[in-house]
Amino acid sequence: MTHFLKTTVLDAGARYGMHPSWNNFLGEMEYLAFEPDTEEADRLRENNDPDVFKVIEAALYNKTGVFDFNLLKHRGMSSFLKPDMQSECFKDLKPGLGEIEKIIPIETKPIDHFVEENAWELDFLKVDTEGTEHEVIESAANEIERGVLAVRSSVNFNPCFHNQIVFSKTHDFLLARGFMLLNIDYMGYGYPKLGLFKRPDPDMTEPGRYGVLVGCGIA
Repeated sequence: MTHFLKTTVLDAGARYGMHPSWNNFLGEMEYLAFEPDTEEADRLRENNDPDVFKVIEAALYNKTGVFDFNLLKHRGMSSFLKPDMQSECFKDLKPGLGEIEKIIPIETKPIDHFVEENAWELDFLKVDTEGTEHEVIESAANEIERGVLAVRSSVNFNPCFHNQIVFSKTHDFLLARGFMLLNIDYMGYGYPKLGLFKRPDPDMTEPGRYGVLVGCGIA
């Protein structure tokens, strides 16, 4: 009989549930879903198989401590960083939704601390933490050196938040550790700016390459 090893995925920023890239995975999986928002963490527990999808109501960062977490009007964009209301992300795409409704203190730990405490061996990282993706990836430096196979992350080329680290630094960090860029989730058009609109010709059936590329997912 063939025995398959369990695949362990750590999802930093698991709001809305398991990333769709894992929908058709047929092997045995342990999906470690980190979500600091209590309301969303409870919803995730109610809607997922606890034997596979393990919700950890905690926040990840590259240092241990207590930091202010900004709950935005659009809860899915809440962050440890303050939103830049003049950025394309909030001014043009989600006007009004970047307002800070509440600031709460949240305790954070690096991924490497959680790995050591729980004797995990991670195979894959998925990171979408609204502006602090680089810090979260950095917090897994030891586990990445040990043998993480791949990282899927949201990245920004232009910052949406104040003091946000952009793609180039994260790319350098991963390149230095033997990773290569496999995919950019980019549809060919960016945010409208300076007269560059998403669809200048309403009869076009396919998007052209125009607008400002602000952010996307990479793997």
